[in-house]
Amino acid sequence: MAIKLWEKVNNLTGLSSKSRNLLPSLEAGARFLVASLPEKFLWSIASSTEIVGWDSDKAINTSKNGTLTDGSPTVNISATSGLEVGMLVTGDGVPSGTTISSMVADSNIGMSADATSSGSKSLTFKHPLSEGSGIAYDKILSVYREDSFDANGNKIKRICEEVSDKGVHIFDEATSLLRPTKMFPKYYKLAGKIYIKPAPDYNDSSDTQSYTKIGASSSDDITAGGGDKGVIVYAAPPSIDENSEQWILAEYENVAIYYAASLDMKRLCQSYRDEIKTHLTTITGTYLSNFEGNLPVAYSVSPPSKPSLPDLSSNAIVVNMDNIPDYVDQSVPNLVGISLPTIPNIQTISYTGPTANFTEAFSISSSLPTFNKPTSVFNWTETDDALQKAKNLIDTDTLVGGDVPSSAADFSSAQEWLQEEDPEMVTAVLSTAAQELSRGQIELSKQQRELEKFSQDVDSESQRFNSDVTKFRAELEKAQAEGSTKSNNFSAKVQDAQMKMQQQIEQYKSDLARYSTNCEMLISEYGQKSGIDVQIYQAKFQEALQKYSSKSESTIQKFSSEVQKQVAEESRKVQEFTSKTSQLLQNYSAEIQSYSTEVQSEAQKYANGLQKASSYFGEANALMQVVGEFNAKCQMAQQDSQDYYQRAVNELRAITGVLTAPEQQQQSQRREQGAST
Repeated sequence: MAIKLWEKVNNLTGLSSKSRNLLPSLEAGARFLVASLPEKFLWSIASSTEIVGWDSDKAINTSKNGTLTDGSPTVNISATSGLEVGMLVTGDGVPSGTTISSMVADSNIGMSADATSSGSKSLTFKHPLSEGSGIAYDKILSVYREDSFDANGNKIKRICEEVSDKGVHIFDEATSLLRPTKMFPKYYKLAGKIYIKPAPDYNDSSDTQSYTKIGASSSDDITAGGGDKGVIVYAAPPSIDENSEQWILAEYENVAIYYAASLDMKRLCQSYRDEIKTHLTTITGTYLSNFEGNLPVAYSVSPPSKPSLPDLSSNAIVVNMDNIPDYVDQSVPNLVGISLPTIPNIQTISYTGPTANFTEAFSISSSLPTFNKPTSVFNWTETDDALQKAKNLIDTDTLVGGDVPSSAADFSSAQEWLQEEDPEMVTAVLSTAAQELSRGQIELSKQQRELEKFSQDVDSESQRFNSDVTKFRAELEKAQAEGSTKSNNFSAKVQDAQMKMQQQIEQYKSDLARYSTNCEMLISEYGQKSGIDVQIYQAKFQEALQKYSSKSESTIQKFSSEVQKQVAEESRKVQEFTSKTSQLLQNYSAEIQSYSTEVQSEAQKYANGLQKASSYFGEANALMQVVGEFNAKCQMAQQDSQDYYQRAVNELRAITGVLTAPEQQQQSQRREQGAST
């Protein structure tokens, strides 16, 4: 099975382009070939078209009734179907050569001249002599005009001479020496048409037509099938469809295939450009925007205030024993030769308690640590600038963004240069875009390093904060323990002082009993030696001693009660201080725990936000690499396009023996500018 032309292009490029994409490229290759081949090579593919005065589909005469007004160009007509602007109007009250200049459907028409009478008239409308052919005239090989018949009944063909645009006016002057004639016809090109003069007046309609020649006073009637034709011989690119297996001339086929391959590589380059533009828009409009939108905002967690401990100020408890004025030796007569021992002094009993002051036991020298969030500024100015410039250099509908030395209007994007078919500028612009993409990627890498450093600083600050909070809580617990120890020591000292006081009381009672016993022994011994009855003395002594002992006991009880009362009050103060302090410190410890938890929670949220923002950053960076790859592919495709174009030119040179292909657009202009500069 033969290979189709579009498949041959794919075999050459190694691509898998669809036929719908390659057929326009093959047709462009055919046009390139026709435009490049010298005239002598084109007659083998020449085509011709005939020019007639009246076409068969527009040369039907139409008759309608219309109402004229003398001196007015307006004709009232109820039905305007079949009429067109430019048609000739004939009839009573209508000047010769009048045409339709305007028309309002099913209402009225405007004539090129005013009516000469009024009333309802029968009017005939005819198509004017057709002039000019709309055929493309890039490769016109020959133009000729028929001139009646020869003696053998064959049409005579007169070759038309081409006249430049400057000489067009001669065709409208009947007295010009250069005016065209049937013997020496001429033609000119104007506004996309070819005009043959005298105009071909062949009547291809079924009605008799008429027209007035330039300079004539009356019109000529041309019967159906009469008149002369004009013929244009031209070279047109052959039509190619998806089933075409070869070009009309096999020896020229490679030129068209190479040229189509060049255009297909340009199309591939454009597809890469579209991908680059899409990805750059995604990077700047989505990923970087999401990165900035997901960067966590600065948070602030207020640490709890250090509690104010209650005051506890108390002096040592000092309680003195009351004096007892009564003595035993004052209530008994002196005994000659007896010296009674000294009665024990109750003032030896006393109580001195410890001082209760625990405020310094709960002092905390350090302050509760705070979390100092690291700061970092992400600057996307350079990144956005580079990416925007790259996008504008690759494709923009307006001006190229970036730093230009003069007017930005002098620069175009790669897409515009592709449309201008200027491969040198395409390559240069794509190379510049690649540099901008590289700059953008470098700036992205800088911002990524800044992000990594910022994340590390956040982690480091979190570790420092946790360590300082742990140390602070340890110091707080140490202060609590020291306070508890001092409180216990105070209670122990109180108990020790009470025990010493009790020992003094017991010692006094023991001394008082021993004093009584010694006195009894001395008095008894005195009685035995002297033979004096001392019973009365003993009774009085016992009575006095009993009174003294009773008062001593009462004084001791009063002293002990006062001591217990004051000790109880001091113990209550200490207990109340310890309880309040403990509660305050427990609450403070709970607030510290809550503060630490809240800081950790906010730090975790911040870290999560950084991680999410970093993911967008990573996606942007990955997509930047894809953009770089697409740009490299685009440059390779552009280079391949240029190579295929050069091969098409070389193939054409091999066929013709000379370089006949036109330069690609802008090359000759740049050469002229360089020479003038």
